[in-house]
Amino acid sequence: MGEMLAKPTERGALINISLFDYDLPMELIAQAPTNKRDDSRLLVVQDGKFSDHHFCDIVELLDDKHFLVLNNTKVLPARLPASKVTGGRSEIFYLESLAGNKFTALVKGKFSAGAKLLVVDESVTLERPLEDGVWQISSPIPPMVLLERYGKLPLPPYIRREADSTDDTRYQTVYAAEKGSVAAPTAGLHFTESILAQLKAKGVRIIYVTLHVGIGTFRPIKTDDIDEHIMHTEHYHISDEAAAEINSLIAAGKTLVAVGTTSVRTLESAAECIDGRYIVSTGYKDTDIFIKPGYEFKVVKGIVTNFHLPKSSLLVLLSAFMGLEPTKECYAHAVEQRYRFFSYGDAMMVL
Repeated sequence: MGEMLAKPTERGALINISLFDYDLPMELIAQAPTNKRDDSRLLVVQDGKFSDHHFCDIVELLDDKHFLVLNNTKVLPARLPASKVTGGRSEIFYLESLAGNKFTALVKGKFSAGAKLLVVDESVTLERPLEDGVWQISSPIPPMVLLERYGKLPLPPYIRREADSTDDTRYQTVYAAEKGSVAAPTAGLHFTESILAQLKAKGVRIIYVTLHVGIGTFRPIKTDDIDEHIMHTEHYHISDEAAAEINSLIAAGKTLVAVGTTSVRTLESAAECIDGRYIVSTGYKDTDIFIKPGYEFKVVKGIVTNFHLPKSSLLVLLSAFMGLEPTKECYAHAVEQRYRFFSYGDAMMVL
């Protein structure tokens, strides 16, 4: 693991969020997907060395010594256009359903409890503020119906355009199955059905788990000391069949390559030590795991991931896996070689 440049404090070593910052030219932030999913580039990091590829090369880079675990969550049309009763514009960003036609959401603008917003023809009520712009909202119809009728796919704010029909397909993975996320598990966006079929033909097993991406994944770290950052809870599911196959392959000495930080967090949350070795447990569970330098990975041995925002929990996770200095070197290489960054950007694979 790379040098942490730690600063001593009374309770131990402070890891400052500034260590996870880097300079990124704005033109490297991808504003649209590549023409084809696997036209994206792939930076491979193995044995401390970098090599530049296209994503389709992953078929040649993996073999039957590896197996992939992917997150099959599906992105909800979570962005709801809204307006004040006086006519001013707002926006509701759905986060999670509650009982009785209530839900939580980020709301643009300043409001008082009891305020009403119009989502096209439906009037919703901002019942009470929760935290950091999040409100509890009541709706006259079920939240999922509200989203299906009026919602748009929630492209991240650094994509400076409105979502269009292309995004309806390209901001979902080809294997998306379980609705529930408010952001895409973007490492999976590069996979095509052809690539998955070719990998299976080579003996690379493909296994799916589910983590519904919530606010915890994409909220920035605002504390100087990363130990003071609190992750929000997200929901995940690992079926009995998936867990059994994962555990069988681990026992056989195969290398688990997690596709995306959401898959990493799911697997590491579910890992438990039984008779001296780690296995993955099953079930519907919640996780607020925050993987940061010093964390010892239990089951994940490789990661396919996109390039992440500065000072984000995702970049902190990658630094925990690679080491801080190797991560900085990797990102400097990606900038120098003009890789495309963030959700619609290129990928990297660490083995």
